[in-house]
Amino acid sequence: MEGAIGATIWFVAFAIGFLTAGLNSSASSTPILLFQRHRPRLTDTQTRVPGDLTVIKANGLAPNQRYSMVLTLNLGSLLLSSNALFTADSEGTIDTRSAVPLAGTYTHPDPDGLFWSMGTVYNDRPPGQSPIYRLTLKKENTVLATATLPLRYTDSDVRQIALEEETTGLVGTLFLPRSDEPLPAVITYSGSEGGTTTGEMQAAALAREGFVGLGIAYFGAPGVPDQLAEIPLEYFQRAIDFLQSLPEVQPEKIAVMGPSRGGELSLLLGATLPQIKAVIALVPSPYRWGANIDSTTPTPAWTFAGLNLPFLDPVGDLVPVRLADGRTAYQNRPSFEAALAQTDQADEAMSAIENTNGPILMVGGDDDQVWPSCRFSELAMQRLKDHHHPFHDQSYCYKGAGHLVGSVPWLPTEGMDAVFHPYMGVLLQMGGTAEADAAGQRDFWTRAVGFLRQRLNHPR
Repeated sequence: MEGAIGATIWFVAFAIGFLTAGLNSSASSTPILLFQRHRPRLTDTQTRVPGDLTVIKANGLAPNQRYSMVLTLNLGSLLLSSNALFTADSEGTIDTRSAVPLAGTYTHPDPDGLFWSMGTVYNDRPPGQSPIYRLTLKKENTVLATATLPLRYTDSDVRQIALEEETTGLVGTLFLPRSDEPLPAVITYSGSEGGTTTGEMQAAALAREGFVGLGIAYFGAPGVPDQLAEIPLEYFQRAIDFLQSLPEVQPEKIAVMGPSRGGELSLLLGATLPQIKAVIALVPSPYRWGANIDSTTPTPAWTFAGLNLPFLDPVGDLVPVRLADGRTAYQNRPSFEAALAQTDQADEAMSAIENTNGPILMVGGDDDQVWPSCRFSELAMQRLKDHHHPFHDQSYCYKGAGHLVGSVPWLPTEGMDAVFHPYMGVLLQMGGTAEADAAGQRDFWTRAVGFLRQRLNHPR
């Protein structure tokens, strides 16, 4: 039977991610709604769609008729939206795992398509509202059913503890899963954007997987340096010491994870601090690069034991490119590639990653326009092989993906081909397509969780 009376929408959430709890609906007759999660077994050899991959299913529809779905998300002060037009099958069902969009913001069957293809529509909601997905099922202009799904960092049974900088010497948040036994821990942090957000999002997601997550800022927040310049690695030793002092943590099972300059940092920390037993470096560089500051004096990004660590600086100017929407963005990749030609300095500026006391997982995008993350990962893998690193290191290069393939999954990738860099003051071209970035993010997350489970011996 066609119409709201017979319409049913399911949100079926699979595996790991941020979307949790609470569905409700409204229509002229209340549809039946189901929200269900299933956690598959994860291994580092099996590719699974990760995140709270949310399958949207509607039934009770007229067979072989067209219906549209519109998904919106209020995210801070932004309103994001996506849509797709489908034909119900012979049983009156639309399932986004198999349904082909006839029109809309994505083009191929993809259970996550309505989520990653969301773009900014307008801003008519005050900032500070809790982020909520709203799904609407329509027949032409008639609303048949709606449903809402809150977007949250992690499960409600994960404790979140804001660190007191005065007592811990750290800035960030600790995420503690409920457990009767001590758990492995992962330290997470940002790239060159700084602040706490990236690290906290990663730590929250890992806590949902059963790891203690420590998301910290190392610059760009109160209590830490303003800029990525002369950051002492002892700060991260302090984070390790803090975790090892907690009864909730297995002190011998600590890993690190970060994207971009945070990926560079992850490789450097693994090479320097022996307590680190696993490294995840997202769109990384094995080379140390200079500070992100406007200065005529070369300045290191990192120091250790009071010494400036050797580094490279990009060579040449940013390359302007015109985007499809008419904006001008800049490519940074050519400057990094030019710097690699200085082979004598490059060798000195490469972290001794062969000293890492555990395996390394790296991911990159072959269309990364910020820097050549796949090439950097290849060079890192070659160094590990040349030095017979006695662990199962892994590197994945995602075809068609850009720099954002190293971002936390579950947020939209559409419209993110260029991102304003808060310290460089320009739009940086990220490279890649929205679809390839989203697929790569989901794949790397499954691999990352499996990698941590295997290395830290933490089945779930």
